[in-house]
Amino acid sequence: MAADGPSASQPPFPFYSAVETDGFAFPTVSQRWPVIVTNVIDDIHRTVDENAASSPTNPDVGGEQRRQGSAAIAKLEALKYDIQHGKPIAPLENLFIHTTAKNQDGTPLILEDTDTRAWNDAIRQVFPGATYYSASWLFAECYLYRRIFDIISAQPLFKGYDPFLRQKKSALKDSYDGIVSVGRELDASLGDPSLLRELLVLSLWGNATDLSMFAGLSSDERKLMLSESTGETNIVSNHLDQIVAFIQNELDGKRVDFILDNAGVELFYDMMLADHLHQSGRASVTVFHCKSIPWFVSDTTPADFGWLLDGLEAPETLFAGAEMELRQSLSNMVQRWRTYLMRNQWVVTSSPFWSSWKAHRHLADVDSKNTDVSTLQLWRELATKSALLIFKGDLNYRKLVYDCKFPATTPFSESLGETFALACPPVVALRTNKSDPCVGISAAKEEELVKLAGGDSWRWSGKFAVAQFYRGFKMLV
Repeated sequence: MAADGPSASQPPFPFYSAVETDGFAFPTVSQRWPVIVTNVIDDIHRTVDENAASSPTNPDVGGEQRRQGSAAIAKLEALKYDIQHGKPIAPLENLFIHTTAKNQDGTPLILEDTDTRAWNDAIRQVFPGATYYSASWLFAECYLYRRIFDIISAQPLFKGYDPFLRQKKSALKDSYDGIVSVGRELDASLGDPSLLRELLVLSLWGNATDLSMFAGLSSDERKLMLSESTGETNIVSNHLDQIVAFIQNELDGKRVDFILDNAGVELFYDMMLADHLHQSGRASVTVFHCKSIPWFVSDTTPADFGWLLDGLEAPETLFAGAEMELRQSLSNMVQRWRTYLMRNQWVVTSSPFWSSWKAHRHLADVDSKNTDVSTLQLWRELATKSALLIFKGDLNYRKLVYDCKFPATTPFSESLGETFALACPPVVALRTNKSDPCVGISAAKEEELVKLAGGDSWRWSGKFAVAQFYRGFKMLV
């Protein structure tokens, strides 16, 4: 694709933005984002208080961490004000990376943060003067989480801190019954080829546990939303027949790449699916692609693998009152997963690209002067080594289809972009609908959904989903 092709400000169709009040972007920006920032502020307060109580004689915790926490909170409060009052998107502030290495004269080695520079170039060149409402929804939302990271990571005592970790663990605890049931029922027969379709559906609807969607909802509202997300009835574009046929007949023990979405429950189901692919001989290597920084509240980072496996192995640390039977039902599974990791049959990795504002088609922009080295390396590895890309969740779907107003009847293959579609391995998208973009729907199905929902809310209600497949020049519809 040429460098002058589609961009964040000029996608193939008009982009979604919060200027329009009839879609899901407006309530997201005006209502959900301030709640998300407030929750981050609350977590910093709670973290500092807990650390101070546990280390009363440590001056770094008792005084300095509180001072740094207060500095971060002040900037987060300003960020929330800017969102609520429609202020322009501001440049990121952390321009340099302070390393532990030394220059020849003994002074600390300080490097330019190229990711910060790329973001600030985009703000200046792509959306100059834009507000959180007038910029594209995708760009503004990705910027929000990058800005939160920018603010917090500027404080030395908060390096490596995940302001969403407490929420991710709490959501997993709320799913105790489901994990127990699935773990007990499926572990012994996880290599059975007949389970593939069920595991794909579990992985798909596991995506309903998106904590950024739950911002501002009551516990009862969250449970109702999750209870309505199940089975194949509400999969409005369903290529599971083709996906199952491809995996069972053509994958043939090659490499599979999961581009992950949520930690906790969804990651648990994703690992069960990956385990099945290995036990049934369909995959020899599985690569899990995580976000490199805390992202969209519940997105998976490499660290989330660690606490999930630890919690499943010692369930009493996550699930109060966990029975010995639960420990036994999950222990074999966890030991097997740790063995995959130890033998590099499972690989956990991350790339800054997954935490950028760019649509996934730009992975293939190998001739663009704006493509950085790490993205080129990522694309070359995916294009040459992977036999199947499984894109999980709503955000990955938005990036696959450029988060723009493609007609719902647009073929999935067309929405991927020509350069990406001609060079990528087979693609699976498992996505619970939690935002406006949706393609690959027949005109009759779209009419039915609009009538059923009384409008376009079927696109973002979380009650419907897509399981879509693309392979080369042949789009399966």
